[in-house]
Amino acid sequence: MDFHTLCIGCRTYRRFKQKQIPEEILDELLENARIANSAMNRQPLRYVLVKTPEAVRKIQPCFHFAAALPKELGQPKKGEQPTAFIILCTEGPETPWTGIDIGIAVRTMNLNAYIHGVGSCIIGNVEFESGSSLMKHPDALYEVCA
Repeated sequence: MDFHTLCIGCRTYRRFKQKQIPEEILDELLENARIANSAMNRQPLRYVLVKTPEAVRKIQPCFHFAAALPKELGQPKKGEQPTAFIILCTEGPETPWTGIDIGIAVRTMNLNAYIHGVGSCIIGNVEFESGSSLMKHPDALYEVCA
């Protein structure tokens, strides 16, 4: 597939099949985001992979899809929700380039997922405070990837 076809085909998904994403694909998404360009080579991003069904179920309410749309159109219903989340966190002080690094990383993962037939959605409307407390809970199995 050429790059133009990739960009045309890669769209935002808000309804997901309830299939676990293979571990190799999740590893590839994280690795390719990790090695992507970073302004001034600061590499301020850290990635939290939430992949167990229980942890995904607990953290799902913290994510709000398509906030500009009516909730019944934008928010996935039960049985349509994501089966994994990759949460980007920043380390160190925010700079004028932090947002650029985030954009590069999420688009890298978005395109990479599409190549594997995995739908994705870049979400900015997140209750980080609620999610943070859930992720610190010992039962919330997750991985932090630098």
